[in-house]
Amino acid sequence: MLHLEKSHFVQEELMQPSRAKILGHPIHPMLVVFPIGLYITSFIFDLVYLSTGAPFWFRMAYWTILIGLVGNVAAALPGFLDYLTLPPNTEARQVATYHMGIGVTLAILYFANLLLRDWGVIAENQKPWGVVILNLVGVLLIGLQGWLGGELVYRYGIGVEEKKQTGEERFRRVA
Repeated sequence: MLHLEKSHFVQEELMQPSRAKILGHPIHPMLVVFPIGLYITSFIFDLVYLSTGAPFWFRMAYWTILIGLVGNVAAALPGFLDYLTLPPNTEARQVATYHMGIGVTLAILYFANLLLRDWGVIAENQKPWGVVILNLVGVLLIGLQGWLGGELVYRYGIGVEEKKQTGEERFRRVA
């Protein structure tokens, strides 16, 4: 038999619907998939470049990072609007602050990665280990930021519309 503890549920009072929406759907989660996918793809392109030496893959990593940065900014704006609506001095606000801080760190890290590639600090016929390591650190931070974003949604109900209660229902299943 399935055993459910109270910790597997979110209190409805903690739910905080998104303020930045299109047709009732939160914008931030719609947009974050682009920088996440593009940054991870740039790391894969770097690995292909390291294994083949074909400059095409290094250039493709550059362009995916550049487009990822544009997506990063686009996703950050509605995320920041939602952040501003969170009640201060709450666990959800603290987690959201870490989530946002990692997002800012990622933008700086990938902007630096882009500049290193753009300024040509990688000598010809030399393996670009510095930018690849920066890219790996970025991918790991994306995982941490995604986990925190999941905590905001599934543990604290951030960006989740309040469902209409029927009867004595005070909790809803989240995990």
